[in-house]
Amino acid sequence: MDLCLNRPIPIIAAGAASALGFSWRGLYQAIVEGSAPFTEPSELRASHPGVLASEVPPIPAAADAGDARQRKLMSRAARLAAVAAKPALIEAKIATPRNDIGFFLGVGASGGSMSDLLSVLRASIDGDRVSLAKLGDTGLSATNPVGTFQLLNNFTLCHSAMIE
Repeated sequence: MDLCLNRPIPIIAAGAASALGFSWRGLYQAIVEGSAPFTEPSELRASHPGVLASEVPPIPAAADAGDARQRKLMSRAARLAAVAAKPALIEAKIATPRNDIGFFLGVGASGGSMSDLLSVLRASIDGDRVSLAKLGDTGLSATNPVGTFQLLNNFTLCHSAMIE
């Protein structure tokens, strides 16, 4: 396949998972109108009362991605990315297998829990620095292997690309 970077690349579908639901249309409209839905999120209410943020609603079963086992292995960011990819691929009418398509995912930093990250970092310290040798020897095994993978930035893209 020849890649020619001086020609436009067609975008044939889009997906979104946001506080406005699981369609890109609602998000697009809010951006155009400048009306993003900031409220006090329930998860922050006890620790940060009055802080405004956007909160993604519960995922409807029909919109969810993967099966129960796959979802157990995903970070929240990976699950939301797969949920957003699902309707985009349906709208684009791309049949499986999808080995020859490009996939651009706009997402913030993915990550597992802070305790997983701290476990990995603490086991990787040598003196006053993070040692790549210790990271490989002891750091990466200091937490659940799934937790370690959830710390990687490409984890979100990998799950949504593999599942959908």
